[in-house]
Amino acid sequence: MAELMPRGVGEKEPDSHIACRDGETLPVLTAYSIKSGAMAIHIITTLDRMRAFIQLIPGKSYVPINTQMIQGLLNSAGIINGIDQPGLEFFVNCQNSPRPLVTFVELATGTPVRHGKDSTLEFHVQPSGSAHYDTTVEGNIDFKQLNILENCFVGQLLATMVPPGVGKDGRDVYGEVVPSRTGVTNPVAIGMGVALSENGHDYTASIEGRLIYDNQTLSVSSVLEIGHDIDYRIGNIDFVGKVVVNGSLLDGFSIKAKRGVELKGDMGSASIVSEGDVRVVGGIKGKGSATISCRNFSARFIENATITASGTVKVEKDVLQSVIKCQGRVSVIGGSVIGGEIWALAGMEVATSGSELGVATNLIVGLNWADENRHAAIKECAQAYTAQVDESKEYLTTLLASEGVVLNAEEKGILSELIGELRYIRDGISQLEEEMETWSGRMLTGRVSQINILKEIYPGSSVRFGEGGRELDKPQKGPLSIIPEQNGVGFKSVSLKKLPVPVDVAPAEVKDAEPVSQEK
Repeated sequence: MAELMPRGVGEKEPDSHIACRDGETLPVLTAYSIKSGAMAIHIITTLDRMRAFIQLIPGKSYVPINTQMIQGLLNSAGIINGIDQPGLEFFVNCQNSPRPLVTFVELATGTPVRHGKDSTLEFHVQPSGSAHYDTTVEGNIDFKQLNILENCFVGQLLATMVPPGVGKDGRDVYGEVVPSRTGVTNPVAIGMGVALSENGHDYTASIEGRLIYDNQTLSVSSVLEIGHDIDYRIGNIDFVGKVVVNGSLLDGFSIKAKRGVELKGDMGSASIVSEGDVRVVGGIKGKGSATISCRNFSARFIENATITASGTVKVEKDVLQSVIKCQGRVSVIGGSVIGGEIWALAGMEVATSGSELGVATNLIVGLNWADENRHAAIKECAQAYTAQVDESKEYLTTLLASEGVVLNAEEKGILSELIGELRYIRDGISQLEEEMETWSGRMLTGRVSQINILKEIYPGSSVRFGEGGRELDKPQKGPLSIIPEQNGVGFKSVSLKKLPVPVDVAPAEVKDAEPVSQEK
């Protein structure tokens, strides 16, 4: 029961508004009134006919009231639904007390109408843009891991349309039906990369990317464009599409992007991993800890970084104290390679190698670093097997040295174990020999054993084409080409020749899908 404070009461009719004690103001109509010298009683309802109030204005003389009298007034006013009987009795008791305190109360409340809920979109994959932080093992917030996007994959359920609900009718204080309405169907448009299932309710992804819900349109974009630096505003990125950054990648942050990365600023001591191409429009100041793994790579300059590329590497200016492991061709035609180590399976072309100070600069060409590492591991394993065979043979020779020797049970067991071990080792050696032959063949795929020096190569630079390398003992002026000797031992300098075209160096290009969408 809500007690109300009337405005403008007295011998007049009530105002068209009443004010609740909680500050709410309601427009009302007088449904029924009676007046006498003893009192004036008004039955008042709200405009929506869902609430009814009684107001008693005492006169010059006092006349007791009872519940039957008030019930009769409500019936005369047509108020029949939602009557508050305890409230009615409370009101009557108050009026019959020596000092009435309550003169205005709510005596009836209608049955509320319940309208059907409008259709809603239930997301199974969160649209990109809403950050939610990871926590560390210690329970601290990891501010670099904002998780602003959730990757979605082909065939994945993105969202389900929950159909509109059916309403439930209400009744006003007069007992009349207040009709409900069925919820409205909110339209959802289907954008690129989204398919609607046969049931008409489920939306699935037809391409890899991130879900976007904008202007009541569902779409999947395989491109994520960031409008500023990669910093604490955006956090680390892990995306199945292509990432375009209109800024720099700051120290300590990382980007993983399946279809490539375009960084329009600089890169610090950060990390990029991609199956596609990576382009750094600015340069890399890696501070010894920057790493990039990709297909083809290009940048303006590289300092103190490690680049691993299955395709080509192109640098406009200098490469300083860095490691490049490239299964394609390395090109640094506008600057110097000073310090570090450069692997280039499909040949190399640089303006200058090393410096006048004799900084150690290693150029390894025509060799695949991954194959070389595996080749070395196979050889090491084969040598270990061979040593085990020799040791077992020596033990067997000692055990069976005496003619007519009779072995006891323990010695027979040892002999049986040795024979079994020898068979296992021989099988292992056979498998290694087969793998060695396979890897040796792979090492020749895409191979170009040639280094083109456009300006100069300084002492301190070492060149390797095969098993062994050699450091230059004196500077050589370009343009020139460095190629292996015909006998395969050492190398020689000749007049500049065009680098041969390698075959089957880089994998097929991963195509980018449109449209480009931007995260501010």
